[in-house]
Amino acid sequence: MDRGPEIAALGDSARSAFEEKHRAREITINASRRAIQACAASIRSTHRGEYGAAEDLAREARDQLAAADAALTGQADVRTGGPLNDAKKELAEAWLTLALVRDFPLPKPAELGIEIAPYCNGLAEAASELRRQLLDQLRAGELARAETLMQAMDEIYSLARDHRLTRRCHRRPAAHDRRAAGGARAHPGRPHHRDRRVSAPRRDRVGG
Repeated sequence: MDRGPEIAALGDSARSAFEEKHRAREITINASRRAIQACAASIRSTHRGEYGAAEDLAREARDQLAAADAALTGQADVRTGGPLNDAKKELAEAWLTLALVRDFPLPKPAELGIEIAPYCNGLAEAASELRRQLLDQLRAGELARAETLMQAMDEIYSLARDHRLTRRCHRRPAAHDRRAAGGARAHPGRPHHRDRRVSAPRRDRVGG
């Protein structure tokens, strides 16, 4: 029996499948890179109080990742690896930072189009971003607002200390994910501060 035509057909099918996978991977890499850049710019805009620009950039990042998800239909091995999960974590961080700073309801994972694990990782990093906002409010003498931010940070730190959740969100994490989550879980030198009140800062300690 001549196997030539049969083997040739299998080869054509394999080449087509690998080419499609390569295209999906390239789309994912480029979209993830652009999304991460947009998220970083969004967070910078949030800290500057440019909320409209921050939301536009976060929306741009969400659109980039939606395009990447669409390209990955039927490509489960590409979807679960590479830069896409990092980009989704950055997307969560950008949107959650914006919501926490503006005192808006937190967007849910489904609203952002991401899974729960990168969402939780982004929430941990958003808590770290609040430290800058907290110091800004203390310098401005806005103690009530500083207290609100501290309470939000405390709730997120408490969630991050839930080891059952942590194991699921950080199963075989990338190095920078471990660093981000560790920063939220281990707040150096600070006891658990639920129900603590913010007092006016000494100028030699905060703000110089």
